[in-house]
Amino acid sequence: MISASCYCVKPEELNLMKKQLDNATRIQEGGSTHHATGIAVIKETDTSTNDGETPREGGAPRGDGAPVESDTTKNSDKPRGPINITEKACLSHPGYSYLEDNLCFRFSAMKDVRKWEDGRKSCQKDGGDLMTFYSQQEVDTMKRYLNDLGEAAYDSVSPMLKAWVGRKRVAGKYLWVTNSTFSGGWGSGEPMDFSIYKCVSFMYDGLGDGLCSPRLRYLCRILTDTTSSKQGDPQITVQ
Repeated sequence: MISASCYCVKPEELNLMKKQLDNATRIQEGGSTHHATGIAVIKETDTSTNDGETPREGGAPRGDGAPVESDTTKNSDKPRGPINITEKACLSHPGYSYLEDNLCFRFSAMKDVRKWEDGRKSCQKDGGDLMTFYSQQEVDTMKRYLNDLGEAAYDSVSPMLKAWVGRKRVAGKYLWVTNSTFSGGWGSGEPMDFSIYKCVSFMYDGLGDGLCSPRLRYLCRILTDTTSSKQGDPQITVQ
């Protein structure tokens, strides 16, 4: 006869079995929730920045409401240097270029060759006049420019003569078409000062006088600064 005591379970063993069963049930019911939470944690960890913020596209608001600027925004918003008003005013005239010393000028095209008087009329239509110089520095600046052009700057008829400027001999004196009182700028051996030489052109090494009848290229200038208080002051009457 088998004793009934062989099928008995001790109270402490029964309590342990109940705890294990309860734990297994809780794990089974909450497993999906726990697993999903784990993914969320990993996702936040992988995508967060060093300061704990989620990366944003440029310009998107920060967590504190302040906009985050992208590198592109920062570069485009950087302040530019001061605008050269003189240069801007010069380039507003079609065909004109700007050099240092506030030289706003136009050098006529290779095929645009005219007598001195006609060259001046062309410049005046632009709102300027034939080139006037106010200092040797301006002459040297233009000399470098023309010489850098090489053969392209020379007139096909008389290679020594490059372009008409706004200077002419009147009553024995060489006057500018504006109120400039600059008396220099002459090339080597110039002016020739012959009685028939009345008009001045820019030669390879500076200014030179000659006849007014050759058809040459010409230099126009528009004064966009305060070098002169007047532009096109008719000291010289075009005849």
